[in-house]
Amino acid sequence: MAVGMNWARIAAYFEPAHVEPPAEVVERYESPVVESAPVSAPVVRAVAPVVPKTLQECMGADNLVNDQVLRCRYGDRPQPMREERAVQGMVSAQYLAEYKAGQGARPVRRAVSGGFESHRIKGWDGGGPYIASWSVSDNRVDYGSVCTSYRGGSIEYRECRKGAKQWFKEQCRVKRDPALRERYCSAASGFSPMG
Repeated sequence: MAVGMNWARIAAYFEPAHVEPPAEVVERYESPVVESAPVSAPVVRAVAPVVPKTLQECMGADNLVNDQVLRCRYGDRPQPMREERAVQGMVSAQYLAEYKAGQGARPVRRAVSGGFESHRIKGWDGGGPYIASWSVSDNRVDYGSVCTSYRGGSIEYRECRKGAKQWFKEQCRVKRDPALRERYCSAASGFSPMG
């Protein structure tokens, strides 16, 4: 079965295409002069082209290619043109002024402690001590994190959670600090050791 290949196509594939040199060689490029543009358009500057020198002409006695050699050979690097305009942020000035004015009127809220707590507690039946730990967020005990240092489903895990429930009830009764009292009383009423 023929795939549509012939000698002319194969030869064209392996031989480079013949390119005619340009008819006229331009010695020097003259860039067009741009008239002044409106303020919103970027500013374009006509830059005189640099005739490159050979590397041997630019190399010094030390035979190192550095910035000085590159500037000699190719000229100074063109610097990007940046438009000078008033800086505007992500929001309008009116919105920012209203926001700053509203900051002083906002009530100050006392930061409530959060993080992680660990306490040594007795077992619910007065048995051996357990190290119970849990996380606290917005002054509330995360019930799912109570006693996670013990393997879930183990006897120690169940005993630790039952002891934590008793400990929360006791702390609710004895704490005088309103924030701690609220934390432990809500845990005493809402925490279930079985789930």
